[in-house]
Amino acid sequence: MDVAIWQVLAATGALLGAVVGAAVAPWLISLVPEGAASGRRWFLTRPAVVVVGAVVGLLAGAHVRASIEPLLWPSALVLLAAAAGAGLVDAAGHRLPDVLVLRGWAVGAVLACAVLPWVGAARVLLGVAVSALCWAVLTAVTLAAPRALGYGDVKLLGLLALAVALLRPGAVVTAVVAAVVLGGVAALLLLVTRRAAAGTHLAFGPWLLAGAAVAILTA
Repeated sequence: MDVAIWQVLAATGALLGAVVGAAVAPWLISLVPEGAASGRRWFLTRPAVVVVGAVVGLLAGAHVRASIEPLLWPSALVLLAAAAGAGLVDAAGHRLPDVLVLRGWAVGAVLACAVLPWVGAARVLLGVAVSALCWAVLTAVTLAAPRALGYGDVKLLGLLALAVALLRPGAVVTAVVAAVVLGGVAALLLLVTRRAAAGTHLAFGPWLLAGAAVAILTA
């Protein structure tokens, strides 16, 4: 049976993600704000980060399957890895570090632009434009209604929008809707089981990543 290139890249990404996850786990812990509940730090234990890293590598392979553009794999891998690291820190300490989100976006955008002559200018430039538009619109929403969405979530969504828009711009809508639904269901379950109260702040970063995964897997 022939092995498709996306399967090779998925396996390579999973291995690379696991190795890098094991290496960066202590650094991710250092990004958690002091005073964060220690009970949530299990998200950043080395085994947890290794598993997430491997899953991100597989997801980057799925991105290649959907885009049919292996040259976009490095960009997708960097964008998703940065989002995953930020999501883990958010789950542990309600913080989305700029060192991951903004630098991850910059590196991912540069890698995508580097292969622009081979994958098509329209795809890459449209992806960057959609990402910038998400940032601009949601920043305006945050300024108008600060309690609706945190600015860290806005930046993370901009990063993920680039990864998803490289498949097709409409997939960003799928990612956002999936994130809202999954996050809402999780919040409802926590309320029903009394593990959270009505005013409890819940990390939305992991659900943004989950929404992007749904968009990639269904593209």
